[in-house]
Amino acid sequence: MTNIFVDADQCPVKKEICMFTQKYSFTPFFVTTYQNNPAHVECGKWCLVDQGIESVDYFILNQVKPGDLVVTDDLSLATLLTIRRVQVLTSRGRLISEKDAEHILLRKHLRMKNQRKNVRVKGPSPFTGRDREIFCSVFEKILSTNEGFFSSF
Repeated sequence: MTNIFVDADQCPVKKEICMFTQKYSFTPFFVTTYQNNPAHVECGKWCLVDQGIESVDYFILNQVKPGDLVVTDDLSLATLLTIRRVQVLTSRGRLISEKDAEHILLRKHLRMKNQRKNVRVKGPSPFTGRDREIFCSVFEKILSTNEGFFSSF
């Protein structure tokens, strides 16, 4: 069975993940720090890790295997996962592939370079209802065709 890991600290689509994983009989693993522990667990299994800047990332990196799916908006983490043959989906419904890694890392390098020069760095645009719809569409397609999808690596 393929595992689904969710970088849950700031994930805006947890309810949607619960809805679709229940519909298609998957059990997601929500990974979060103790500080961001949810008041009530909606579904799936919750993995609580120590507070730390990369704790969730390290946990996911140590648990995934080829064919797993990870939902994260951390594009640096995504580049590390795709080379391990792990499928990555952002909360906006964007599938990240290994061929995206060079561009992602270049953008991160340029952003960090600008930050060192005290140049204001613009963050992501606000999450919208349209973003949620796109995520739901892509996520459901992945789960509904999981055999073909996960074995396509």
